[in-house]
Amino acid sequence: MSVGSSLSGFIVGYDASGNTVTYANTALRVVVAASAGIGSSAAGDVRLDAATTQLPDVALLVEEQRENEPLPTVAYVVEVVRAPGSSGLPVASLSGRVALTTCAVGYGKETTLLAGHGATLYTLCRECPASSHSDVVGFVPCVPIKECGINSVDVSSALDAVPECMCDTGFMLVGINPEASYVVECAPCPSGAVCKRGRDPPLAAPGYYGESNSSFVQCRRASGCPGGAARSCAKGYVGYMCNVCDVGYYSNANQECVVCPPESQGALAGGMAILAAIGAGAGVVVVLSVAKARKGMAGGGSLRKRTMPASLSMILVAFQVVGILGDIDLSWSGQARGALRSFNIANVDVNLFASECSLTSFHYKYAVSVSLPLVVFLGAVAIATTLRFSAMRAKLSGVTMGVLVDAAVFSIAPLVYIPMARATFVLFDCTRLPNGDWVLDADPGVGCFDEAWWSVFPVGIGGLATYVIGVPAYSMLALMRSQHQLLEPATFARYGELYKLYRVPFYWGGVADLGKRLAIVCTAVFVSDRQIPQIGVLLTILLSASWAVLSFKPYYYPLYNRLDFQLTVVLVVILLLGAASHADPEAADTLFVPVVLMLVILCFIGARALFTDLLQIVRSRRNRYSPAHDRARRLARQLEREVPDMAPELGEAVAAVAVRLGEGEGEWSSDGGMALTTVALGSSNSSEAGPGSALVDVSLSVSSDSSSGLESRRSSRRSALSSSSSRSSSWKASNPSSAHSSSRRTHPSLPLVGVVQAKPLSSRQPSRRNRPSLSGRRRSSAVWPQSGGRQGRDEP
Repeated sequence: MSVGSSLSGFIVGYDASGNTVTYANTALRVVVAASAGIGSSAAGDVRLDAATTQLPDVALLVEEQRENEPLPTVAYVVEVVRAPGSSGLPVASLSGRVALTTCAVGYGKETTLLAGHGATLYTLCRECPASSHSDVVGFVPCVPIKECGINSVDVSSALDAVPECMCDTGFMLVGINPEASYVVECAPCPSGAVCKRGRDPPLAAPGYYGESNSSFVQCRRASGCPGGAARSCAKGYVGYMCNVCDVGYYSNANQECVVCPPESQGALAGGMAILAAIGAGAGVVVVLSVAKARKGMAGGGSLRKRTMPASLSMILVAFQVVGILGDIDLSWSGQARGALRSFNIANVDVNLFASECSLTSFHYKYAVSVSLPLVVFLGAVAIATTLRFSAMRAKLSGVTMGVLVDAAVFSIAPLVYIPMARATFVLFDCTRLPNGDWVLDADPGVGCFDEAWWSVFPVGIGGLATYVIGVPAYSMLALMRSQHQLLEPATFARYGELYKLYRVPFYWGGVADLGKRLAIVCTAVFVSDRQIPQIGVLLTILLSASWAVLSFKPYYYPLYNRLDFQLTVVLVVILLLGAASHADPEAADTLFVPVVLMLVILCFIGARALFTDLLQIVRSRRNRYSPAHDRARRLARQLEREVPDMAPELGEAVAAVAVRLGEGEGEWSSDGGMALTTVALGSSNSSEAGPGSALVDVSLSVSSDSSSGLESRRSSRRSALSSSSSRSSSWKASNPSSAHSSSRRTHPSLPLVGVVQAKPLSSRQPSRRNRPSLSGRRRSSAVWPQSGGRQGRDEP
């Protein structure tokens, strides 16, 4: 019994026959045996005058100073006390023992004095009153009942004496009040965990891995962490953070552990065969391009004539960038990411063939992935070599293997540069896990800097030196070494794939474009954990590229300037949608439709450009399209926009030039090239024009078509423009053999494209509205030299 409680029990008297008896003059007395530190309360005798008699009320207490000592077992005796003068047979006494305990739950410690024990304080247990409570077993006083704290709720019923506090949803138990065990301390649920109402520990949220009850880390393979119990992984995933794919599974491009297909080895062999076939097709194109270039004329437009639509390669690169945008972590929705990643078909990825299932490890797969471009290249070189010594032997006479190899490199490398760089960089993109281990960012189940990693390190260095850095460096070196012979047939046959799409001043444009692709890949691979800087750098790259194309128009064919700009703008919009998704992941689903719309627009732009490209190729073969003519018309439109803001004399001279450019007249070569490239005019006063005349310098920049392909010469002539009072002017082009035109020295091998001389019809100054019309309704007559010595006259 607990300290302070009274002995409880009943006494029944029986006679010798076993019958119940009562005695009016007999009493019962309880005597407690002496025990160190134990005291008992005094109690009177009770009479045995009823069938059942309750024991006297005797409480056992313990000295306060000994309450921390082990409590003893106390003996007691129940004696029969006869009244004085009574007689009868003696009655045997009853004895017993009772074990003392500390205060139970709901009882609290109190101290009191016992009669006959002096000033010694004794401890006893009393039931706590309604406003207080004790939930501790021991000599602890009752305390006032407390309410549930913050972040917790009371789930007790009306019959409960004290509250039953539980942590609310979204909070976890971190402690219990030592003075009141029903009161709990709750803290916000840790990031990556799910906390339900109660006192249970938090559970990992889907996509998170529980290191402990209070630490949860985001899984690098989100599909491998279903959430729930700590350290639980989905089927096919094992290891820390569920990073390792189990036996019979492989890591695909989405970092998912997927069951190995039954014919994985056949898929890899088939993929390699497809790449070899693509390389063989590229070899045929290379041979035909080399043969065509060697037949062309030095500096002639025939070298630039297209046999294949170059827009196809530009569209392919745009698709590769879309695949990269789908792979970077921008909180895309599942549908949006899937749509973007479908464009990864343009990125040659060995994961498409489930190679880990057939190659047994990532390290073998890495060596194969770095070698994939070599398969395409070797296929191209093999076919080119075969054709050189067989069907194309006559056309490739004098062509060395070095020329064919360089032509193959510069034809294939730009197309596979993005996947080639990504595959090489994978080995060097390592990240540190929360437990301190270093793993590959692309495959967190593979460790970095261990023995296996170092075994393929030379392969990665070789890829960097050969592909990532070697291709742009060798390309730039080849261009710089041959920059003065770029339009020579021999040079064009070898290096033409690098610069044939670009205007001569921007012959390095192909290498610059490789640099742009390298910057995109580096940002996507090495800044993958910092999305805000990643978005900023990618936007800077794309916007700078679009500005350069819009400002400088580096492509020789106007179609490609427009296509490059449009494709880049669509990529910028997709990236901005990704930024919006990253800023508000909950709204990512609403961005799926805009993403799909931009992908449709991208495909439409590409399809339209490809159709236009093919159409121009067909028309060019029929001599119905010339890029020089196209550029001349664009220059004419630009001049037309400038004329209204010029002085009258200068404006009329520029107008005449614009008319001729717009009509496509001038010095044309037999291969469709036009000699006129730029026009510069300026006015001055000189005695050459005679009294009352104003001189206008008409400087026409003429392409020399020399072997260097870069130099140009300027033929300058002056035309005397007399002040005229009439509202119309008559324009005539001076003959190059005239005395006036011979007053300036010209390059002897260059024909004069056009020198304009105006002759006044009256003394009045021509008004602005009477200048030569650019629309064809009011046009001045002029005579321009034609190729072959023939002169043509264009009448209004």
